[in-house]
Amino acid sequence: MPRRSAKAALAAMEGRFDSGPYAAITLIGQPNVAQRRIDNPLQVPGMLSFLAFGAFHMSVPGLEQFPPDRWPDNIELLYYAFHIMVGLGTLFIAVMAVAAGLYWRGALLSARPVLWVLMLAFPFPYIANTTGWMTAHALFEISTLPALGSCGSVARTTTSPAGTDSKVGNVARASLMTS
Repeated sequence: MPRRSAKAALAAMEGRFDSGPYAAITLIGQPNVAQRRIDNPLQVPGMLSFLAFGAFHMSVPGLEQFPPDRWPDNIELLYYAFHIMVGLGTLFIAVMAVAAGLYWRGALLSARPVLWVLMLAFPFPYIANTTGWMTAHALFEISTLPALGSCGSVARTTTSPAGTDSKVGNVARASLMTS
């Protein structure tokens, strides 16, 4: 299976089907791959160009610049996983800033609503971590051990130094060879 283009995956993460300058960042929306657009978008114009390249006028490549066989397999999953991860990260920053401000003023322990938010937010790091791994998996194929080839060949038989065939330790040996 050929490695997919990381630039195409990045375009899919943001739901960018068309290329161009002043690229808007999509805060909320649903990717419609069949029509190659984002349905019901809430966007900030020019922000994606600024975040990606440091200037609002820079052109951001969209999926249209890549052949469809170089696109990620599941654009919707990649889009939603990335947006959930980023949204929860932004929420963490806001909640912790409020809590730190209240703590600094000595009022955190008497601010019951903030304490409830902090307590009820306990599953969010797990969700953000899981969606982050989903995003990373979609961006980069799990083929970090080139000596093993694709993931399906992990259990292939090799000859050990003693001359006997062994499947045990192939992953460890390959990771030592590539690091």
